[in-house]
Amino acid sequence: MATISRARSLGLGNALLDKAESLLTAHWGVSTWDSREAILKTVDWLLGAALHNPQPEAKIRPRHTLAWPTSLRR
Repeated sequence: MATISRARSLGLGNALLDKAESLLTAHWGVSTWDSREAILKTVDWLLGAALHNPQPEAKIRPRHTLAWPTSLRR
């Protein structure tokens, strides 16, 4: 969690960090010890991938802007 917090404070939040945090918070308490071991391995991989290829937090914006050609407008 400290690594995730540090990465976010540097503005490196992304979907991989979100998933790692979700695994450590929402899924940890209801998991068996074997499942927790798998969660830790997965979180380790997610953090490695997120920090190896850091991407700044994306600002929410529309994916596509739909504009009809003027010739098709009524």
